[in-house]
Amino acid sequence: HLVMEGDATKTTDDLVRGMDSGFLVSKLHYTNVVNPMDLSITGMTRSGIYAVKGGEIAHPVKNFRFTVSLTDLLSHIEALGKPERATGAMFGGRFVVPPVRLAGWNMSSSTDF
Repeated sequence: HLVMEGDATKTTDDLVRGMDSGFLVSKLHYTNVVNPMDLSITGMTRSGIYAVKGGEIAHPVKNFRFTVSLTDLLSHIEALGKPERATGAMFGGRFVVPPVRLAGWNMSSSTDF
C-alpha cells in the first residue's frame, strides 16, 4: 500500500493553474515494473490527457507511452494537492495519493488513439 501526503488546501485545478504549459494526465492505462532496483516502470496514459497552456486546459491530446524511474519522478515534484484514495494493480493496488505537478516527465512515444 502506498500513502503519500500532500497539501489539503490545493485541488487539481490549482495545480493546473500553476502551469505555463504541459500536460494534465488524469488516468494511466497500465503500469508494469521494468527494473525493481531503480523502480523503473513503463505504461501508457488513457482516457484523459490534455494540453495545458497558460494555466488552463487547452485541448485533448493523444495518449503517450512512458518509461520512468519513480525515484527520478519524485525528484521532479513541484506541487502536491489534496490526497485521495485510488486503486490499481501496481504495488498491491491500494493508494492514498495527491495530484502531483511535476517539473518534467519524459513521454517516450505517442499512440494512435
